[in-house]
Amino acid sequence: MHNREVQSINFVLEGKELEQEIHYCISYIVHNCPRVQQLFCAWANLTAEQQDVFIYHSNYIFENNMVMFNGVMGGLRFWNDIQDTEGACGYNQIPRECNLEKQQRREILMLIFKMKQVAETIDKKTLLCEQFVKFKVFFKNHRIAFISKHGDM
Repeated sequence: MHNREVQSINFVLEGKELEQEIHYCISYIVHNCPRVQQLFCAWANLTAEQQDVFIYHSNYIFENNMVMFNGVMGGLRFWNDIQDTEGACGYNQIPRECNLEKQQRREILMLIFKMKQVAETIDKKTLLCEQFVKFKVFFKNHRIAFISKHGDM
């Protein structure tokens, strides 16, 4: 018998393979992971127009991380479609192992946190912009005041 050395191959997913792996992982963990749930809720609560703004700005904010961003968004969209078609039961496919390196997992976690901040900022700024349209705005003592255009307070 010959002694064979078994070489362990440590491969790092890249490109479309990484995007697809992230998509599957997000789809599977969204119902169990509070941070991903918070991102999903922040994104799902945006109007269609706000989601377009989110995607537009994300292309610049996350331009160096678009593969991971697209994977996360693919997972969120998949989860959203499942909720629309099957209700709140969630994604019940057989559990699978997420084949991501530890550093990739950290990067995805940071990306999820930043994506949530972007979604929440867009939501808040939209509300503020609506207030500027509905009310007269003036500044007094370094504060913004809103007065109804109809004279009501």
